[in-house]
Amino acid sequence: IMSSVFGWAAKKGLVPDNPCRGIAKAFGAKESARTTYLHGDALLRFWAALEADPDADTREVFMLALYTGQRKGNVLAMRWAHVDLDAGLWTIPGSETKQKSAQSNPLSAQARMILARRHADAGTEWVFPAVRRGKGGEVGHMTESRPRDAWERITKAAGVDDVRIHDLRHTAGSWLARLGSNEAVRQKALGHQTPAMAARYSHLELDPVADAMQRMGH
Repeated sequence: IMSSVFGWAAKKGLVPDNPCRGIAKAFGAKESARTTYLHGDALLRFWAALEADPDADTREVFMLALYTGQRKGNVLAMRWAHVDLDAGLWTIPGSETKQKSAQSNPLSAQARMILARRHADAGTEWVFPAVRRGKGGEVGHMTESRPRDAWERITKAAGVDDVRIHDLRHTAGSWLARLGSNEAVRQKALGHQTPAMAARYSHLELDPVADAMQRMGH
């Protein structure tokens, strides 16, 4: 980012040179586009550790991230006013999305079950309220520190390394691809801004085809 800013400023004659010139990038384009997701035995171990974790609230944060494919920040900031359990729809307002437009997300049966259970005991506008009140006595939504601590416990118990909370979103994308969903469906489901982002899972679309071909050979 700094290199781009100084490069632009140098072209405009605002600075004599770009001080970032010659400094290697922290990672290459291929690495930045890497898609990590939970699958196979790692997914089974993660799920077992998730179900065994004592913090039920963060457990359901992670489950909703998986079942909806949405970002951690959006799940934490989910409000009951944006959830329609009867219609099975969660609408994220444009002020909270990267593309700055409202995003409607269908809720799976598993996601609706979690939300219905939480709604029965809801005492605030937030699906995941904070434990502590603010200085003014107001209740906000759960902060990121609590899920972060829970994530460290769960991944350590599962023996899963180099996986971030955001990779739950990638895992949801991989599920869609393995079920044969095309790029347009994945782009809509995950709220990706461009088809290219949804295309990162395109190699997984062949898995159902490979399974079918394998069954045909028996």
